[in-house]
Amino acid sequence: MKKLSTALIIICCVMNGHAQGLLNKVKAKAAQEVNKIENAATSNNATSGNKLSANVTRTVVTTLNEGERFDYQESCIDLGSSLNQIEFVLRSGGKCFSFKNGTRTPIPCPSGGCASKPNCSYQVLRRVSADEEVNKYLVKEAGTPQQMPGLSAEQLKMMESMMTKEQIAEMKKSMAEGQKAMQESNFMLSINFGGKKYGPYKFIDFYLNSNNKIFCAVVGDESYNYKVISSVSTKSIDLKQNLPASPPLISPDGTEFGQVIINPQTQQNELLTASGKKYTVSGTYGNQKAWFTLGNHVANLSDTQLFLDGKAVKTFENAMNIEPCDVFVGADGKSVTTIVENKILFADGDTYAYPMALGIYKEASGNFFKWLALEGKELVLYKKPN
Repeated sequence: MKKLSTALIIICCVMNGHAQGLLNKVKAKAAQEVNKIENAATSNNATSGNKLSANVTRTVVTTLNEGERFDYQESCIDLGSSLNQIEFVLRSGGKCFSFKNGTRTPIPCPSGGCASKPNCSYQVLRRVSADEEVNKYLVKEAGTPQQMPGLSAEQLKMMESMMTKEQIAEMKKSMAEGQKAMQESNFMLSINFGGKKYGPYKFIDFYLNSNNKIFCAVVGDESYNYKVISSVSTKSIDLKQNLPASPPLISPDGTEFGQVIINPQTQQNELLTASGKKYTVSGTYGNQKAWFTLGNHVANLSDTQLFLDGKAVKTFENAMNIEPCDVFVGADGKSVTTIVENKILFADGDTYAYPMALGIYKEASGNFFKWLALEGKELVLYKKPN
């Protein structure tokens, strides 16, 4: 979705399994833009140009009370992990209320926006870099003992004839300190995760998924050979001596992972997967616009096209303005729903303007789209089979 400039809804959706949120978080700058969105939401109803098929259900979640409103800079929307779950925050004067599954509950008013949560149509890995968190998972181990080259008796005798006793003492002190520093810097790292040990390695770049239940890591040995490993598979991706510039990728269900690298022969971006597949990644921002969709299909947005499993399936006038977060691919790898200019363009031709949050949810009977919208004073939940 092309980001709305200035003020808008800061949206935070929780992704659980196939449940995934949509719409990029955007920062507010001007009150006039808030009014613009509020006016659009007020006029948004079933006859305002939206096109919805008979298979779409419309449910009024609640009607805003007098003086009650969404705080577009602070309100968090959580579509939950199933079709019947929903939660958001409302503000009335100086008071705030959490609306959860039909019940309003007074809460302290949030400040500083929503907590950082995935808000994309795919699963995002988070790089773990803070020392206090890294130390929960990485264990330092001693490396292979190494010795600095020493001085032979002949070399020492020659230096004694050229240096004072003080200079010789200082030289020996420096050599001892150098040896100590070498030993302290010569260590290996292991990953301790879920009661299992991975490693040791000389280099680890560590990533976690949104609920900290899956890790992926780029690891390397002392010869600068790198690979990608994960807690969900015994397989690994051999990168040889290609240290990647972007994080690993992981599928929505966590069963497949991959890594984009630059092929040293062709100088093209390539996505290597743990299952052994390889895809050329096209586009100006190839390493940032490749991801796994439902059904473990590989998606890639070039400057003009969407590729699925290496084949072009959709052409855009300008795909550079479309973010992967705003592209929903069906589990069959064929149907494609996108958000363009704040409008849902469903694969079957249905459309809906100004949704507040959108997700795909897996139920026993299949996958469903679910989205929340503000129509006048009504907060409406829509459901549509995917």
